[in-house]
Amino acid sequence: PMISAPSGDIPALRLLAAALADSGRARLPARLLGKNMVSDPNAASTVAAQFTPRRYASELTLFAQTGPQGVDRIKNALLDEIRKLRDAPLSPAELASAKNYLRGAWSVEREALRDRAFQAALPTVLAASPDTSWPHSVQAVTAADVQRVAKKYLNNYAVALIMPQS
Repeated sequence: PMISAPSGDIPALRLLAAALADSGRARLPARLLGKNMVSDPNAASTVAAQFTPRRYASELTLFAQTGPQGVDRIKNALLDEIRKLRDAPLSPAELASAKNYLRGAWSVEREALRDRAFQAALPTVLAASPDTSWPHSVQAVTAADVQRVAKKYLNNYAVALIMPQS
């Protein structure tokens, strides 16, 4: 969905995306990636969640790749995980794992001089706080904050199905 979120909600929205797909305890890989994809045609082969902050309309995008027979199951699971985030807070372990992921990603994304220069310009473009405050902003997010932003912003969705030609 397109999200017009104040900059104060961005850390919680990024944590939400990490808890869905990126962190060690992420929900979507645990639920959708089959242990044996050859024998489970309903499994996803990849899953991802990405929150892209923008000044006027940010977006949360969930991705899953599966075969034609798994489309309904995967789509329903994605929507179910969003519902669960609205209905109940993240567990302490999920929250800690998502925070660890975001802090690590923040560090890795600043290794090259070009990347640091780009990150220095983002606060102006996004109307956000300086990049150096990011680790503190992430650490301050609570499970209740993640649930609050899920309730506030994750009420509408669009589904795009991309299928190769036969």
